Amino acid sequence: MGYTTWGLGAALLIAGAPSWGQSAPSPSFSADVALGVARESNSMRYSDQQWGGQSVAEDTVRSIWLGLQGHYVGGRYRLQADARWAAHRYSLNRSLDHDEHSAKAQWQWQPTRSVTTEWSIGSSRRRALPSWEVLRPPPSWETRKELDALLRWGGQDRHHVELSASGRDVDDSETSAYTQEALAVAWRSATQQKLQGSWALRGIRGRQSSPAGSEQARERYRGEDLQAQGSWWISGVEGSQRLEAGWGYGRVRHDQVGERTVQGHFGRLNWRWQPQRQWQAQLVAEQVPGFDVESSPLAVGEAPSELAAATRWTRTARAQLLWHTTANLAVQAQVAEVSRSRTSGGFDGSRWIESGHLAALGAQWRSNSRAAAPFLRCDYARERWATPAQPSSRTRWHSLGCRLGIALK
Repeated sequence: MGYTTWGLGAALLIAGAPSWGQSAPSPSFSADVALGVARESNSMRYSDQQWGGQSVAEDTVRSIWLGLQGHYVGGRYRLQADARWAAHRYSLNRSLDHDEHSAKAQWQWQPTRSVTTEWSIGSSRRRALPSWEVLRPPPSWETRKELDALLRWGGQDRHHVELSASGRDVDDSETSAYTQEALAVAWRSATQQKLQGSWALRGIRGRQSSPAGSEQARERYRGEDLQAQGSWWISGVEGSQRLEAGWGYGRVRHDQVGERTVQGHFGRLNWRWQPQRQWQAQLVAEQVPGFDVESSPLAVGEAPSELAAATRWTRTARAQLLWHTTANLAVQAQVAEVSRSRTSGGFDGSRWIESGHLAALGAQWRSNSRAAAPFLRCDYARERWATPAQPSSRTRWHSLGCRLGIALK
């Protein structure tokens, strides 16, 4: 990350020094631990042609999760921290065994009623298996470092302006790595209690490294995007509804390989309906150009945040249903359809369309105990990816698993 991001982040951190003489701090801590087991039908994510009924593709994975959270409030400032670790062990495909960890800290300070500063830093390492997030590359390690800084000015209830900076340093051991910095300005307005609107302008610059052995070892890129978003909340006899709509235009230019320049419109439509206290439904439709969508407090709403090296655009349609059968038991179902326009990672400019289907069903029981609350969660998921031009490349897998844990406060 460059001096721009670190400089603004350090400035906001210094500005957010504790206000001595305020009320005594009130720290709080919580932790959770869980054990789980799952059965996967295609742990190696073989295509139909590669699989051929190989029994080695089926496997059982046993996992353990540990988490620790802290919350510290003192006067006008607040500090939050979250650390997590997980270990996954396979019965047959031992090469897939891996540990994961992540840590994030956030500092917030409000010197006056109309000014707020936020600063956060995070780091994570995980095994990027071919799945819903990554389309069938070899399993690889993804190491990520993040730094975010935000200055918000204006009335808390009506209008405010946000100035933000962010830095990302992402390294994937098998595909590519990039370092990216971004500066953004956003304005948000609540003209009515049930109607809100916002716009954001953001510029990015970064450096992307290609896989080892590639002729394009390192490449610089620049980009900008503009977005507008509105939300409308409705309450009536048929329950509460919330409609969110967003539109934007973005462009990313590569200095060395012009064919990899990506530009286009993106948009998102999100409808939530809660007819009763126990039921909640959600429908989402979106189109994103060749960079991922990441929700962040640094840009109002959801804006393109990170460059996807080989994706030109992504279209997603998703439906989700949540049912709280009792105060302790909840059931969730989800279906999604995704299509992506892909560009060859070898810089030869070849393109193809890849489509995916996801279906998932889960249930969770959680105790009402405040000090130590045990919980049990079971999930079934099914995915299918295919390239219409290459029927033999179709990849399918499903999994069924449960985890048992306890949350401590």
